[in-house]
Amino acid sequence: MFKLVENLAFWWPVKVTEPDPNRMGKTVEHTFEIQFELLPEEINRDSARERAAILSEINSETTDAEMVEIMARVAEHDEAAARRLVRDWRKIADEMGNPLNFSAETFTAVWAHERVRVAIVKAYQDAVTLDKARLKN
Repeated sequence: MFKLVENLAFWWPVKVTEPDPNRMGKTVEHTFEIQFELLPEEINRDSARERAAILSEINSETTDAEMVEIMARVAEHDEAAARRLVRDWRKIADEMGNPLNFSAETFTAVWAHERVRVAIVKAYQDAVTLDKARLKN
């Protein structure tokens, strides 16, 4: 039976690809799991509009210093948007192999790595896509 849940939270795999430190020219994929919250479409649209408004400040006369400031604001926006989506994680560890518990502080530390940011965004997009044929491949 389908249950209409107002604030749906769900677990989804996140696949992080990074250079393999033991094999030159090769990559390795690691998977951990994130609990996302499915946000209402209106919130996602508003967030996309806010991001676009920041980026619209870029023009042919934008200086390097202004570009750095604008991109910092985009990064802040993206992190805040991700914080609204991510509720928890599991199967993620620190360099010593100790479990890395989810918190605001550890989220910031993990989000600081571009390869992880890209993987988290892709995982959420994969989770909410309506293209089931793509998911089967």
